[in-house]
Amino acid sequence: MNRGSTLGWVIGGAAFGVGVGSLGDAVNDAMSGNTGATQLIGQLAGTAAPNLVDVYFAAMVNVFGALAAGFAVQARAAAALRGGRRAGRRPCWPRRWAGSGG
Repeated sequence: MNRGSTLGWVIGGAAFGVGVGSLGDAVNDAMSGNTGATQLIGQLAGTAAPNLVDVYFAAMVNVFGALAAGFAVQARAAAALRGGRRAGRRPCWPRRWAGSGG
């Protein structure tokens, strides 16, 4: 696996987690005074009295899952390109499309 790419995804994921975690109390403070928004979030979350921080974290876990899926797709594509090159095959698209640059 490409170590540089993996390290970049790990650092990005950690930064995302730190950012999301640090905003939990700010979300609660910003939204707790707005009863209309709180009721709307409660309806979307399926509960009458939502814990806004829990709903926020649940939404961010979904975003993090999408980022993890992006990493999986990138890692699989890189492995397929590398495997084809080892077998002596050329990639089926121009190198500039794959982003290899050379």
